[in-house]
Amino acid sequence: MDSIKPTGQERVNYNLNLALEQVNKLKLLETKKITPSIQKRIESKKLRISNIKKKLVFLSTKARDKLTKFYASNALKEIAQKSKN
Repeated sequence: MDSIKPTGQERVNYNLNLALEQVNKLKLLETKKITPSIQKRIESKKLRISNIKKKLVFLSTKARDKLTKFYASNALKEIAQKSKN
C-alpha cells in the first residue's frame, strides 16, 4: 500500500490546531495559582508553541508552492492573535 503524504495545507492545519490547543491550555494554566509544578507546565506549553511556530515559519519560507506559504503565514498570524487575547 502506498502511504499518501499530507498536502501543505493539511500540514499547516494540523500544526495550527496543535498550536491553538496549546495556547488554550496555556491560558488555563496562567489563571491558576502559580506553583513550581504549574510553572514547569507553563514553560512546557510555551516551548511546544515555539516549536510549532518554527515548523510553520519553515513552511512559510521554504515551501515549494505559494499556497502552502500563504496558509502557513496566515496560521502564524492566527496563533499570534489567539496568544494576545
